[in-house]
Amino acid sequence: MARKKTSNVYFTKITDIAISAYNKSENNTAFREKIYRRFIYPAFLKLAENQKGYAKVKADALEIDVDEQRNVITEMHNDDMRETLEYFMDAYIEYCYDNLNYIFSNSTDIHVADSILHIFETRQNIENFNKKALYIFIRERTGLETTNITRVIKVLKQIYEDKFREYEQTDFIKLPF
Repeated sequence: MARKKTSNVYFTKITDIAISAYNKSENNTAFREKIYRRFIYPAFLKLAENQKGYAKVKADALEIDVDEQRNVITEMHNDDMRETLEYFMDAYIEYCYDNLNYIFSNSTDIHVADSILHIFETRQNIENFNKKALYIFIRERTGLETTNITRVIKVLKQIYEDKFREYEQTDFIKLPF
């Protein structure tokens, strides 16, 4: 009985359109990721699986050697996101320091915000991101109660969320003036 030959066409018209859309959307990483995962990656995967060398390696390798649980695309995305967050965090800290007197009018709040931003600046040196320990550190540095700290953190958190959405879309933080 003759075996039915499968098609060796890995890239269809849809894949071609997806690649064009991917290349045109350089500024929108989330959109590019969706296009890549849904249309381009499956074509590459099919191409790789249909090569005889890859099939032989996959068949000969021990199960422990074939790391199919690993998602390289997600790892790449996470690395990109980590880098984006690093750049954003630096820009966010600079933005908050530059606008500290516009954001807060109370000198106590400015002092608390300065302490919080100092922690953000030295984030690479912090080994334990325990929320309670960070609150204690800020209380010791400012000499204030937790309620004052919480109020300032809520304001900074809202600014963080707003500015991060803005940063994701434009790759920079707009100044208020």
